[in-house]
Amino acid sequence: MGLLLFDESFFDHPAAIAAGEGATTMHIRALAYCARYGLNSGRFPKATLSRLTSKRNARSLAAKLVECGLWRDDGDSWIATQVVSWRISEPADELERAAGADRQRRMRDGTNVAVYERDGYKCVYCGVADDLVVDHVVPFKRGGTSDLDNLAAACRGCNSSKRTRTPSEWGQQ
Repeated sequence: MGLLLFDESFFDHPAAIAAGEGATTMHIRALAYCARYGLNSGRFPKATLSRLTSKRNARSLAAKLVECGLWRDDGDSWIATQVVSWRISEPADELERAAGADRQRRMRDGTNVAVYERDGYKCVYCGVADDLVVDHVVPFKRGGTSDLDNLAAACRGCNSSKRTRTPSEWGQQ
């Protein structure tokens, strides 16, 4: 089984940003469903909606995707539009991703606490103290390291909004 690989612009696409994290996740799952079953048109039955998310608000997420232009309502089916390029990954890509996940697991072993303590248990971008994660200031995907000087405490909202951008590209200093 392969992975869907998106180009870097996917999460910066205006429609994905407008849809929000929950709806965008459901969109990705819809594309994976279409790829798995060879539905090249992006059309899939509305009855599949419950398979794409465990959230009770699946219908409102679908409405948000339609509103943002990522999906079209076509009667008894949805059509996931192709606003960005994506492909099924090769086995080598899966191995690379697994290695990245292993690096993330190793990083969590004590590094998170050190980062949170250094940053005063607050998001360095907005000052919120709830729902913190460790952010790569220069994203790992763009050559950033997991060294303490490249890590910062960030709330999930800022981390999600920042995505694969540096703070200056994102508009924060």
